[in-house]
Amino acid sequence: MAVYVEGEYAFTDRLSVSAGLPYVFAKYTARNLPPPPIPVLSWDACHCWQSGFQDFGFSARYNVFNGGFALTPSVSFGTPSHNYEFRGEAVVGRNLKELQFAVDVGRRLDAISENLSVQGRYSYATCEGPSI
Repeated sequence: MAVYVEGEYAFTDRLSVSAGLPYVFAKYTARNLPPPPIPVLSWDACHCWQSGFQDFGFSARYNVFNGGFALTPSVSFGTPSHNYEFRGEAVVGRNLKELQFAVDVGRRLDAISENLSVQGRYSYATCEGPSI
């Protein structure tokens, strides 16, 4: 479970930026502990709830075309909010920096219905390797 708090600011009707931070609740729910060599932390063994802030997220979007057809490229960056535990079953996140490029495309289908549209998203993400 998670609660995500995000703020967004639109500089114009085409350019906007946002920043957010999730607060994550994690709990190991399997009956048996995982087999070795998977690490078993004390809170995994007790099936306790763990919670904490995860990764800051920052995004910028620019709407190139608007109207019956929309094209909106974006770039997003995520970075850990603090040095949290990322090994185990009941952890709050991966503790990695991530960069994502995306494009959203949408089209109104007014010929069929004024309330009908179709949209799609393509994204490419790259992130650092885990530190072991």
